[in-house]
Amino acid sequence: MLKFTSEIREIVDHGEARELVLSRPEEGFAPQVGHCVSVLLPEEGKDHPRIRPYTLASSPAEGDLRLLVDHVEGGKTSTWLHEREVGDAVDLQGPFGHFTLLSPMANRVIWVAEDSGIAPYRGMGLTLGSALSQVTLFHGAETKFVWQKLFEEWTKIYPGFQYHPMPATNLVDRVSAELTTAEDTQIYLCGLKRMTKPLRAHCKSLGFGRGNLRVEKFD
Repeated sequence: MLKFTSEIREIVDHGEARELVLSRPEEGFAPQVGHCVSVLLPEEGKDHPRIRPYTLASSPAEGDLRLLVDHVEGGKTSTWLHEREVGDAVDLQGPFGHFTLLSPMANRVIWVAEDSGIAPYRGMGLTLGSALSQVTLFHGAETKFVWQKLFEEWTKIYPGFQYHPMPATNLVDRVSAELTTAEDTQIYLCGLKRMTKPLRAHCKSLGFGRGNLRVEKFD
């Protein structure tokens, strides 16, 4: 993994979440869509920085890196990132992770996100392009649906792509009702374990496994 320093080029506020657009190293950094980077936060009196991973929201084809950061009450790293301004430097390390696109792609692909778990699907969608016609995206959130306009635009550009925003409390039941077979289907779960744990169990009961199930949990 590469350690590097990025400059914040742009900040987009999404209510409780913040989208940071950061400079990307010119050499030695080759992430796959869905990969993570770690923010390295120096801590006074300690020899090693605090390490906090974030899933990239950008596609490898973009010239910048994008992170979606929820402001977690009492969270040192998220608070520090929400206090940064354009032009500030952020120490990063990466890329790494396993929440990458499965290949070959099934005829039916389901993406499930809770709150900032939506992050990797932005980059995945930009990478897939017309193949988005095989994708259904379920997003549960408590307040604001990040990138809602972008996903709604994709439904117009790519016939077949479906986008379903809903209250986070409805997400598990809605996806469970939708998912009745593992046949020719791939599913991705990204968010807190209150969502990933029951849905992973449901997927396992239907026969999903390593070849057609991806899970990324934040806690």
